[in-house]
Amino acid sequence: ISAAGSYVDTLISQSGCDSIATLQLSVNAVLASTDNITVCANQLPYSWNGLSVTAAGTYIDTLLTQSGCDSIITLQLTVNPIPVSNNTITICPNQLPYNWNGMVLTAAGTYADTVISQMCDSIVLLQLNVSPVVTSTQSVTICSSQLPYSWNGQSISSPGTFSDTLTAQSGCDSIATLQLNVNTVLISTETVTICSSQLPYTWNGQAITTAGTYSDTLATQSGCDSIATLQLNVSAVLTSTETVTICSNQLPFSWNGQNIQAAGTFIDTLASQSGCDSIVTLQLNVNAVLASTETATICSSQLPYSWNGQSIAAAGTYADTLLSQSGCDSLATLQLIVNAASASMTTHTVCASSLPYTWNGNQYNTSGTYTITLQNAAGCDSVATLVLDVSPIDTTFTAVTVCESQLPYTWNGNAYTAAGTYTVILNGQNGCDSVSMLQLSINQASASVTDVSICANTLPYTWNGNVYTAPGTYTVTLVNAVGCDSVATLNLQVTPLADATVSGNATICSGTSGSITVALTGTAPWSFTYTDGIAQHTVSNITASPYVFVITPAATTTYTILSVTDVKCTNTVTSSSATVTVIPAAAPIRYADDTAFAFIPLQLEARQLSPGCTYQWSPSVGLNSPTSRTPVFNYDQSTEYTIAIRTPEGCVVTDTAFVFVEKGSGVDLVVPNAWTPNGDGRNDYLYPITFRVKELKYFRVINRWGQVVFETRTLGRGWDGRLSGIEQKSDTFVWIAEAIGDDGSVIRKKGTATLIR
Repeated sequence: ISAAGSYVDTLISQSGCDSIATLQLSVNAVLASTDNITVCANQLPYSWNGLSVTAAGTYIDTLLTQSGCDSIITLQLTVNPIPVSNNTITICPNQLPYNWNGMVLTAAGTYADTVISQMCDSIVLLQLNVSPVVTSTQSVTICSSQLPYSWNGQSISSPGTFSDTLTAQSGCDSIATLQLNVNTVLISTETVTICSSQLPYTWNGQAITTAGTYSDTLATQSGCDSIATLQLNVSAVLTSTETVTICSNQLPFSWNGQNIQAAGTFIDTLASQSGCDSIVTLQLNVNAVLASTETATICSSQLPYSWNGQSIAAAGTYADTLLSQSGCDSLATLQLIVNAASASMTTHTVCASSLPYTWNGNQYNTSGTYTITLQNAAGCDSVATLVLDVSPIDTTFTAVTVCESQLPYTWNGNAYTAAGTYTVILNGQNGCDSVSMLQLSINQASASVTDVSICANTLPYTWNGNVYTAPGTYTVTLVNAVGCDSVATLNLQVTPLADATVSGNATICSGTSGSITVALTGTAPWSFTYTDGIAQHTVSNITASPYVFVITPAATTTYTILSVTDVKCTNTVTSSSATVTVIPAAAPIRYADDTAFAFIPLQLEARQLSPGCTYQWSPSVGLNSPTSRTPVFNYDQSTEYTIAIRTPEGCVVTDTAFVFVEKGSGVDLVVPNAWTPNGDGRNDYLYPITFRVKELKYFRVINRWGQVVFETRTLGRGWDGRLSGIEQKSDTFVWIAEAIGDDGSVIRKKGTATLIR
């Protein structure tokens, strides 16, 4: 269509009938306007309709009128230049700060000021020069006795740096500086140490007779006073005493070059480290030699005799030299006397029955020659010898074996009740005792113990012709190989049968593994046989109870234990079953893709398999609650999510969802093509979504009759589908918008959006 007018078209409706559409097209003309503006050069850049203009010239911009048509406006921009003037001024430093055109200047330099003329600003320049201060320095040295010192009319009483301000030829201040040095009185101290024999001592013409501190005033090279001090020390005569003790055989004694022949007190004069006399005294003590005599009497058997480290083998007189406590010689003498030993012999005959034989306090049991050593009258050894002859005893031996039941056993008039060797003594032909011996042996009743362990299902048990139906200890008496009683004992143990009990009735998800728990009784290791309703299976070498085995049934299955075996017995289990219920898996879903705008909240939603499910969205980036069924997406990146849905039974179904984020390139403005103002908190308002926009010039919504139903200049504010408080019906609306980007660029857009009720 190229012109305004009414146009008709015939379409086909959903019912298949004709649908006549009529278009009434109105064409609004383009508006045009021109702005003539004059600015000063310092007002550049000039802002016009969002454009930044930096020079004089003609500029054109196209806007939208209220009717939505283009409006062309023209700017004719004139730029007036800025006039400039220069001034030069010279001042002294003490005239700073300098006031110029209301400015306070504190240093030399070039300064500018802008003055407003009738048209544009006028720039005035000032070149400010500051004449330097003239300075001079003088150094003077005097003695302290010449104070006070007069300089430029000042009276100075101490050393230091002093200043005075004069006037230079330029008329500015001239600063003179005096560095005054004052030589003080010099002081020196001397310390001298002499012997008392060197007094009197001469110093600077003075004769000094005692120790002390002395002073004298001299003149230095600078002509000032110098005070000298003497500290005189006088060393006295030193004395010392030494005491020495020696033995008489160490005489003569040498001391400081003297040979001393006897004890006494001796004096010598030496020189000390200070060079003065030192008097030393020696007190000499002399210890005499000691002598002692000792007499010892011993027996010949005590030879050799040890005395003072000597081994002496015979009687005699012996001498030795020792050291006394004082460290001197001590002469010791020994007189040794040795007494001889005596001897005797005795012969004796006895019967063996009289043994033991006692002689000189000793007892003897056999014939032989015995010697003992006694002490004679002199206290020495006396050797006595015994020759002992023992007449033997006649002996007979009898060996007898009986059963324990034949006791007591009688022999030689005696009754014996236990095995052993027994002896009786009779009279022999030689007048001595005759010994008769009995070796009695007793055959014991033999005993045996048999330990038998059987399973409970093998009773009754037969042993030695007897039948036993319960566990216990049983005894029978038999005849053993030696003809005596034989007692046999049976320890019968009956082992209870092993048993197995299944527990579970578990519920698992299709395609996952479950577990069955079997509680076992008896002694490890076990094995058991079970059926799953289709086939039998055996599990062996189980070492601990309860035993858990993993199963993966394709459908609900009942597991029944048939038999169980431990290390001793096998048992048939009558009834022990557990059922594993398998929940069929739900098929995963790929949700339809969602489209969102960066950082504009979008409600997502996962399906609900059953009440009580839990949800985990991954990754969690951009979601306000990744464990919710309906999290809110608020992010600037397109993201594919995996949703793990876990049922209360623990089954997991994994769905996927993709959220596509529409992003602007740089500065941009977009408006959704539909919105649903139903108060559910989602898509309730129609408003422009902006990227890098700093200002919204306007956002208008226009109905099909050209009426502006909403307008705003506030970013983020939108239309809720109401006009004068009345909800508008579902319809398509035109929107137009203009915004300024953060880079100063202008965005103008228009489009349509559908209100959905």
